[in-house]
Amino acid sequence: MTDKKTPPPGSKSGAFDKKPLPDKIGSSLRQLYDDVLSEDVPDDFLNLLKKADEVSK
Repeated sequence: MTDKKTPPPGSKSGAFDKKPLPDKIGSSLRQLYDDVLSEDVPDDFLNLLKKADEVSK
């Protein structure tokens, strides 16, 4: 007996198939990029950049 709620593999009726794959990948990457941009820069990294600036002067 098959489960009628779950489409068979390769079926076009699955939720994944509602949006073309390149569009789905693009929107996922944009969301990930936006999340990364909104994160604070770690203090250790800021200190490292400050030291690098001091050395280059």
